[in-house]
Amino acid sequence: MKLLASNYEHDPIDVLVGDWMSEGNMTARAGSKVNGQIDAYEPTFLEALEPALPYIAKYHIKVAVNAGASDTKKLHEVVTKLIRARGFSLSVAWIAGDEVLPQLLSAQKCGESTFENICTGEKLDDWVFEPIYAQAYLGGLGIAKAFEKGADIVICGRVSDASPVIGSAYWWHQWQRSDLDKLANAFVAGHLSECSSYATGGNYSGFKDLECLGWENIGYPIVEIAQSGEVIVTKNQGSGGQVSVDTLTSQFLYEIQGPWYFNSDVTAILNETSFEQLSANRVALRGVKDRALMAPHLTNFCHLSFQTIGSVPRNPSDQNAATVDFRVIAQARKAEDLAPSKFVRPCIDPIMCAYPGATPHLDLRQAFPKEVFEYYVTLLLQASIQHQVHLQSGDSIEVSPPPMTRTYPKHQPLRDITQLQVDMSKFGATVRAPLGYVVHARSGDKGSDCNVGFWVRFQDEYSWIQNLLSTNFIKALLADEYKGHPVERCEFPGLKAVHFLLKNHLDRGLESDAESRLINWCPAKTLFWLGYEAVMSFTAHFGASTNSTALYDGANGGRFLI
Repeated sequence: MKLLASNYEHDPIDVLVGDWMSEGNMTARAGSKVNGQIDAYEPTFLEALEPALPYIAKYHIKVAVNAGASDTKKLHEVVTKLIRARGFSLSVAWIAGDEVLPQLLSAQKCGESTFENICTGEKLDDWVFEPIYAQAYLGGLGIAKAFEKGADIVICGRVSDASPVIGSAYWWHQWQRSDLDKLANAFVAGHLSECSSYATGGNYSGFKDLECLGWENIGYPIVEIAQSGEVIVTKNQGSGGQVSVDTLTSQFLYEIQGPWYFNSDVTAILNETSFEQLSANRVALRGVKDRALMAPHLTNFCHLSFQTIGSVPRNPSDQNAATVDFRVIAQARKAEDLAPSKFVRPCIDPIMCAYPGATPHLDLRQAFPKEVFEYYVTLLLQASIQHQVHLQSGDSIEVSPPPMTRTYPKHQPLRDITQLQVDMSKFGATVRAPLGYVVHARSGDKGSDCNVGFWVRFQDEYSWIQNLLSTNFIKALLADEYKGHPVERCEFPGLKAVHFLLKNHLDRGLESDAESRLINWCPAKTLFWLGYEAVMSFTAHFGASTNSTALYDGANGGRFLI
């Protein structure tokens, strides 16, 4: 935030947006709030905000983030106190309405809804657990209303990942709720930028092609949204990495469900989506660093080594066989020299701009017993949510649900094989090689569902993967990983992409009892005679024929040892 805000005079931006929420920390913060253990907001937001405040105030940059997690009002209080202590004149608003456990329990008791689990089809009455907390994914119009009323910083809890961008564009251009095409474009712009450097080459399967562009200062995406809804994606000036059709296609195919992309404000229809490279690092939407953060502390280490443990067989048949451990071991004579800020954080913080498949674990307490929460996904009528904006003046504003709604079919429009059938022999002789020699891919996860999208650069290649990548072919690629659950397929011709959604493939997903039992065995910190040792372990996926996972995923899996 400081980097982007401080360079305003040379590279101006109007709104800083941030997505601090995932289904992993969403459930963890909910558990913290229920137990009253710690403040249930995301503290790293304050680390990012405080050094940027002088520039935010000087250049009148707006800020919208969902870092409130499960304690939005408390984070609002902390930010307001911080601003006053620093002597800045900035108005802070916060958004309420995402905490919906009372409404859910009331509707369940009255039989208003079965609250079917979107991922598994299970009904809430049949769930073996008692709900202790519930959050709804709010849209962006509360953010827009807060800006309209003079807020400089808007703190949200569980709004959708793209909502800060939607709300910012809606406010800036004074759109109406009937401007569905404009809202849909802003929605996709929010999706493209929500994961930060994923759009500029982080976690990108073609990362080897970008090494010459520099990884020490990989850029942050900037989205330019016109009044008409047209979107151009670029990045901050002078940064490394790249904004290209391929890096954006990689992020586009991350965590979507199919050609209908649902959001509280609008549904984006993605069938004809494409990208156009306008110039270097400027891509139109159509139809932070590999940081040397540890360097200042290396002289205090008496040992630092990097180890790759294990190897991958040719054409592995499941995810475990396609996974190896990458381990970082540091030793120092003083415990403070291995404090989180000097070892763990420099290992973890740059993960979003690292190589694809790097998966450090998010929980640093692996050696100790801990509570387990399970993530349950369902739908709740927006009319039952009290969506409110609380202004610094003390005034509160109600944000009404959309006046026009549509109920979509439960199942997306799908085809197991392409309509444009071509005899595979017409493509010439077959040479057995890794699919990645020709094809890019991107996977994601939501709850117990995961998805994977494949795309190519040229039209003749697209005809080939259209015919090659059938539902049965993906099942064969999954091999021992395939457990008989539905696999849903769709095509995006404008992106030259074929997309698959693997239903219930992750066995209840990130936050589940099964996963937590598997990771609790990790050893504790080890004390050596010469001082202290800390170990950081990542998993990395090399040469895999599959890119799905039952235990690990690209953002939230892996193993952490300390």
